[in-house]
Amino acid sequence: MEVNLKAPLMLARMALDGMRERKSGALVFISSRAGVVTLAGPSSYCVSKTALLRAVACLQRELDTEFEGSSGIHAYALHPGGVKTDMTFSHMHPDVEKMQRGYTEMIRTAYDNFVDTPELCAWTCVYLATGRAAQLRGRYLDVEENIEDLVRQADIIQKENMYDLTVGRLGGEGPYAPNR
Repeated sequence: MEVNLKAPLMLARMALDGMRERKSGALVFISSRAGVVTLAGPSSYCVSKTALLRAVACLQRELDTEFEGSSGIHAYALHPGGVKTDMTFSHMHPDVEKMQRGYTEMIRTAYDNFVDTPELCAWTCVYLATGRAAQLRGRYLDVEENIEDLVRQADIIQKENMYDLTVGRLGGEGPYAPNR
């Protein structure tokens, strides 16, 4: 939680003073697909990344409210893609196979198919910083999806509340719907 949630939020708070003065800026938080999936073994990592996703959405809502929707400040949670690093296997609990049979092989297969480069993440961050994806602010994005296609479909994404953490409820969203 210290590294994956607290530190990014502390850095964002430091940057926000200048952004508020200028009424513009971009915050790109490096998240993980682990924040939107349920995995046996790396639960603390998954929880910390899920918390970051929700924090980004809440921060964006606060900024939009503070500036009545016209702050020019936009925040995103970005999955950097499948990049081969030692961390992929270092988080695995020694008893993970007991918790979820076949998990180690599933992760190894995924790892063997990682093809993303750090440059893809870097260029996506640059794109987001330009403001061209501001309609997607406050959302979780994945470098493996074409960002320009997402921007072109931003109205659908907003209407269907996609690329956001939600809980589907029988009978609709209920009294805590985000836009009520």
